[in-house]
Amino acid sequence: MSVVEIFFPTPFRVVVVWPNRYGVGNLQCLPEEVAPLPLEMRLAHLEGVPIRWRVGAREGLALWNRRGVFLIPRSTHVQVEQELLLPGGLRIQEENNGLVLAGPGIPGEKWVLTRDFQGKHLERVVLALRADPPAVWAAGLYSGGPYVGFAVQAFHPGGMLDLKVQLPIVNVRPEVAPGFLAILGEDLLWAGGMDQNSLALLLEDKKLIGLGFSPRGRWLVALREDSSSFMWRWAREAFRLVRHEEIAGLPEKSHPYSLWSIRIAPSLKWAICVDHGVWAIPLPSPLPPPPKEGGKPQETLRRILL
Repeated sequence: MSVVEIFFPTPFRVVVVWPNRYGVGNLQCLPEEVAPLPLEMRLAHLEGVPIRWRVGAREGLALWNRRGVFLIPRSTHVQVEQELLLPGGLRIQEENNGLVLAGPGIPGEKWVLTRDFQGKHLERVVLALRADPPAVWAAGLYSGGPYVGFAVQAFHPGGMLDLKVQLPIVNVRPEVAPGFLAILGEDLLWAGGMDQNSLALLLEDKKLIGLGFSPRGRWLVALREDSSSFMWRWAREAFRLVRHEEIAGLPEKSHPYSLWSIRIAPSLKWAICVDHGVWAIPLPSPLPPPPKEGGKPQETLRRILL
């Protein structure tokens, strides 16, 4: 059964969502090798358009279903809401069969995502939020089937971004970080600053399987099926490749033609791979380790010295 979404509510936890259940896993106690990730499973009926948001290294998820309500997977239950209230005062609700985003950080009074756009249907929404001062970066992915391409409508504090790609792309995955947008298709990776109103083609490779941004978006990581990773850093108004290296081996596919569901944590420390099981793959992240829950940030002295 295909995965609906994978998200990271804290730097140390992961939630994997299927249509009929979801699992919560802990990333702190894993060995430093590829290993199955134990999950605490919860039965649930989860369907709808995934809406994933991130604030720093923390993420949340809601599913907007056909009844116009939002299903929010929590640690012990699924919360049902008529309206989403997100950090920074952002509100999301249904209006005229579309999603309306309103509140601080939205250019103009509101931003509307319809369920259908130029013959394509809304497949998922990803957002990056900043609470103080309020700012929102968001993208809605529209797909019209595996061989008629996709469209992306996005906005950022400086304006709008409208991309239409008519290519035979399957399994398209967008990622958003403050100021940045990346899109991974079957064998193409685009990324760039959202205020540039265009994306650059970073890599064309038939074995790309996953990508992820650091909390501030300055680092971008992509994985290949041959157990290697690419790492880019934003510099001089472009993402520039700084490293390509081997990583611990990925688990074998259940079938040669099966599609992995993979997401990279905002800490860039872990990739979660779902196929015949749920696997946690340690990555060589360029970022310092996140502070422990309830602890103080560990970069204070470094910031003072710099």
